[in-house]
Order: sequence, then C-alpha cells, then structure tokens
Amino acid sequence: MPDHVDWMRFSDEIESIFTTKGLEKAPLLEIDQFQPPVDWERNAMSDEDAGICLEALERLSEKVSDTNKQLSH
Repeated sequence: MPDHVDWMRFSDEIESIFTTKGLEKAPLLEIDQFQPPVDWERNAMSDEDAGICLEALERLSEKVSDTNKQLSH
C-alpha cells in the first residue's frame, strides 16, 4: 500500500546499519565491518547547493534559538 509504511521492514533496514539482526541470539557470530558503497564519493554538492544548505541550516538554528526548543531524536 503506497500510503502505509511496513514498520518492521523499515526498522530492520535502519538497524542493519548498526548491527546484524538476531545477534543477541548468536553472540559468537562473526560480523564483517560495514563498508560504504564505492559510489558514496559521488555524494558531493555543488558550491551553490552547499551555500543553499548552509543558509537553511543557519535559518533552522536561528528558529531553534529564538524559540528555545531542543531538537530531539
């Protein structure tokens, strides 16, 4: 369904970044260290996009400071 999230699949995917699923049941399992894909280096911004991003972050910072709100995770 396009308007729903498969929460278990989503959660498993996010957790897979940090650990192997079911590791608590197999503590002696040998785990390979995460290696980012080779194409990660392509994630570069143009100077113009970097400037826009910096401006947005500064505006967000100002809003948070103005309202004394803490961003939580």
